[in-house]
Amino acid sequence: MPFKILIVNPNSTVAMTAALEPLISSLDLHHLEITYFTAPPPSPPSIDNHATSLISTEVCLPILSAQLNSYDAFLIACYSWHPLVQLLRTEISRRDLADQKFVTGIFEASVLHALSLVDSTYVHSESREPNRWGIVTTGKVWEESLTLGVEMFLGIKRGLGMGRFAGVVAMELNAADLHDSPKEEVNRRMKEAVRRLLCPTDGGGKVTAVCLGCAGMVGLEETVHEVGRELGYKEGGLRAVDGVKAGVLILEGLLKGRYNK
Repeated sequence: MPFKILIVNPNSTVAMTAALEPLISSLDLHHLEITYFTAPPPSPPSIDNHATSLISTEVCLPILSAQLNSYDAFLIACYSWHPLVQLLRTEISRRDLADQKFVTGIFEASVLHALSLVDSTYVHSESREPNRWGIVTTGKVWEESLTLGVEMFLGIKRGLGMGRFAGVVAMELNAADLHDSPKEEVNRRMKEAVRRLLCPTDGGGKVTAVCLGCAGMVGLEETVHEVGRELGYKEGGLRAVDGVKAGVLILEGLLKGRYNK
């Protein structure tokens, strides 16, 4: 019997959810049964700050709580330290289902993949500095918010050094703009943001992994690689991490590893 995963888009933009389906289908995970959920209004069409994260949580939590027995795992497809991740885990524990269900968010999943990838590319580095990873996001507000999220998730502090984390750079668009704006404008802004991330001025190690900091950035991996080629990165020397893909693969591993047995 296949494991059942629900991919949750906590905003109300159906087109954003639909854009995820070809990405996940390309992974050829026939042993998983993937279902998609889009939050209904009044969840906002785009989650652009903490306030809209809270609104989306208020809308989604009761709906998802009623479906806990229908799925083995849940992926929250909003690139933030989204409260829905922890609140859904808390509800699962309250019902004594913690040994049966898994929940993660695309933010956390992408960070874990990026950390593994910068380690694996270290051998290709010509610098004695450790390779680093960073995030390209949508709106400016997320630069600080996601940096705080990284600090909380990894237990690091800016005043004590950020280790392999190179920071967050914004495209200065919101999530809905990724679908509504002309493709040329989205690509231009993405390239500018990636270039700023890959050309830090702090003298640290080379950035070799870039997290796509929004579920709506599906398909922009090639833009990351294009900038890498322009900057002289060798083949395989720069990785683009899609959080939705990373999240499904992490949940697959947790389920197949039978940690809940």
